[in-house]
Amino acid sequence: MFGGVDSDPFLYLAIALLVAFVVQGVLSYLSQRKSGSEQERPMQILVVVTCTNCGHSETTNFTEGMFVGRVVGSCPKCGGKLIVSKIFTQPIQQSLKTGPQR
Repeated sequence: MFGGVDSDPFLYLAIALLVAFVVQGVLSYLSQRKSGSEQERPMQILVVVTCTNCGHSETTNFTEGMFVGRVVGSCPKCGGKLIVSKIFTQPIQQSLKTGPQR
C-alpha cells in the first residue's frame, strides 16, 4: 500500500492516536472558550467587612486600596474593628428601565 511501502499496523495506530489527540485538544479548547457575551459582561467588585468582636458582617463596594485584613472602620453594633474579610466580583445587575408614566 502507499507506493509499495509495507503496511505496518503500528504506523496506522500512531496516526490514529495523533489524530485523536489533535481532535481532543481542539474540543477542549472550544469547550473552555467563553462566548463574547460572557466575556463582556460588566462586573462589580464587592467586599465583605466583618467585626472582629461580634462577627457582624456587611457587603459594600470595593474602593481602591482595600485588601483582606485591612481595618476599615468600627462596627455599628458593638464598636469593634471592622476588617475586610472577602473580596469578590459578581455581574452587575441591570435594572429594567421603564419610561415615564403617563
